[in-house]
Amino acid sequence: RPQREVPPRWLRVLGRLVAPPVLEEAGEGRETRDAALFASLQIAVDMVLLATLLHFAGGIENPFIVFFIFHVIIASLLLSGLATYAHATLGLVLVAAVTFAEKHGVLRHWPLGGTWGPEGFRDLPLVIAQLFVLGATLFLSAYMGTIEQEFWHSQIAAALDFTWPLAPKRTTTRAWKPRPEFAHD
Repeated sequence: RPQREVPPRWLRVLGRLVAPPVLEEAGEGRETRDAALFASLQIAVDMVLLATLLHFAGGIENPFIVFFIFHVIIASLLLSGLATYAHATLGLVLVAAVTFAEKHGVLRHWPLGGTWGPEGFRDLPLVIAQLFVLGATLFLSAYMGTIEQEFWHSQIAAALDFTWPLAPKRTTTRAWKPRPEFAHD
């Protein structure tokens, strides 16, 4: 038996945080659960990397902080509603963690300049307002994405219900065999 490579500790912890909401609603098949878990972990790792990049590019001052919305939208397209909200929460927590770590000197702040003053990242009302706007944007995107996903799932189910009676009826429970005219020699 080949040995499995053990992922780093931070990835295992991240997997434990995101896996329960994904696996709860992922479906019955193992492949479905594996695909949902892989997508969820990929989105979470991307969010961690984005938070790291933003830390070195101004942190809370960086206008590209709204790019977390893309991860939430992708999660709403691929994953369950619960998993989508888990990723929106993860994005907000990551940004808040970086922001408060910079504010309290745990992480060095790399100033971006521009409209923020040199100590703007320490201005608590400004930081809270920025985090509130980001959180509202992420959760509103998660809500709209899950509503849209539910709508399309209902439309697909309705289309299948409509067309299903037109499909040929299965007459046997035996394994499928090609009809003789389509069989290969």
